[in-house]
Amino acid sequence: DIRGTEGSQVTLVFERPAVTAPVSFTLTRRKIAVSAVSWAMLPGQIADIRLSQFSSGASQDLARALTAAKTAGATSVVFDLRNNPGGYIDEALNVASLFVPEGSTIFISQVRDGTRTPHLSTNVGANIGDLPLVVLINSGSASSSEIVAGAINSNNPHAALIGETTFGTGTVLSSYDLGDGSSLLIGTELWLTPEGKLIKNQGVRPDVTVGLPQGQYPYVPVTNGVVDPATIHDHQLEWAIDVINTGQTGSDHPALHTPPGRAS
Repeated sequence: DIRGTEGSQVTLVFERPAVTAPVSFTLTRRKIAVSAVSWAMLPGQIADIRLSQFSSGASQDLARALTAAKTAGATSVVFDLRNNPGGYIDEALNVASLFVPEGSTIFISQVRDGTRTPHLSTNVGANIGDLPLVVLINSGSASSSEIVAGAINSNNPHAALIGETTFGTGTVLSSYDLGDGSSLLIGTELWLTPEGKLIKNQGVRPDVTVGLPQGQYPYVPVTNGVVDPATIHDHQLEWAIDVINTGQTGSDHPALHTPPGRAS
């Protein structure tokens, strides 16, 4: 077992093909905190902020990244939720609160008898304000990602969703232990968008559908100054940059479907 007390050591032994003697490595056990947030500044003072999952502390890390980006002079934001499988619902509420006005409906929960309960945004102290915003989503964006994308789409007039329809999760699974030691997972709650639209099996649709060509993958930013556009091979991100550069984000964005230099 490689698990153990922090600071203690463990030796791992590996056997490799065509190598006679085993290879061993001695490691010191440490707690490693990996942030779910990464960001970089794109040309034109566009902050590209990516959230990989709604893990514990994700909203705090995102707030710090957003504050740092604004301090560095960001005048617009691309918020990347592609391939984000979701996570803690409390983190989703706090993340969404960074992008919508306080008191906005983030999502609505519905139980079996049809009772609906709205869940509202709170003051988290690092709101994006009126900066132009593009949210990138795809079929790998699920659960809490769908809640946040739907909340932004409904409540932020300066935002646009670009990419592909999300996965379509939108349910709460409760675990019930059985007498034989097994457990049963049952859906006990539905998540709806602020307008009351079902997320399960429907997903959240973007304002404009843009796919990735074969061989391309979502760009992962690394905080290290301004990014060279030549290093970005991500059609969805390039589209988002063009949309921001045309000033066509928000609810009234007729040029969303044909940004300059892009084919629909």
